Amino acid sequence: MADLLLEGIPVLDLLEITSSTTAVAQRIQRDQSSVSRIYRHVSQVLNLDFQKRSNGLYQAQANQPLLASLRLASQQMRLALMPSQLRWLHSLDEPLLLGDLGLRLPPALPLAGSRQPERLAALLEGRLLDLVLLSEPPLLPASSALISRPVAGERIYALLRQDLIQTPAIQQVLDLQSP
Repeated sequence: MADLLLEGIPVLDLLEITSSTTAVAQRIQRDQSSVSRIYRHVSQVLNLDFQKRSNGLYQAQANQPLLASLRLASQQMRLALMPSQLRWLHSLDEPLLLGDLGLRLPPALPLAGSRQPERLAALLEGRLLDLVLLSEPPLLPASSALISRPVAGERIYALLRQDLIQTPAIQQVLDLQSP
């Protein structure tokens, strides 16, 4: 079970975000064939029917409640490791180097498919991503599980799940000041 939670679920998540076995292999420092082997094994063991779909995105089509539970546990473990494991991306007009703001984070993830607010929200709500940085505050329905907070002097906005706002790794990003 530890292999599934520590290695398997992160590979599925990264494939669903990037839709690239090459990008995932680079991120986890493994070869591309290992990534393919891992996701097929996890899909089979958990009966997920996880594969690349006709829309070009990887997705699980079965056993969604189990996958959601494992993603919750995986995210909690990842966020306990502080910002060094934060899974984030940005949809800003210009490149963002958080290192310039005094925070060491892994590189932003490349996003496969659309950067439409609905896709970003689904990845956050599904716990595949921890944080999305935007150049303007998003319009969120009142009933949303997501919130937006200013970062770096209110010129950047963080979009995240409400239940993660007090997480130390997230707080470190939200507390950044512009240089």
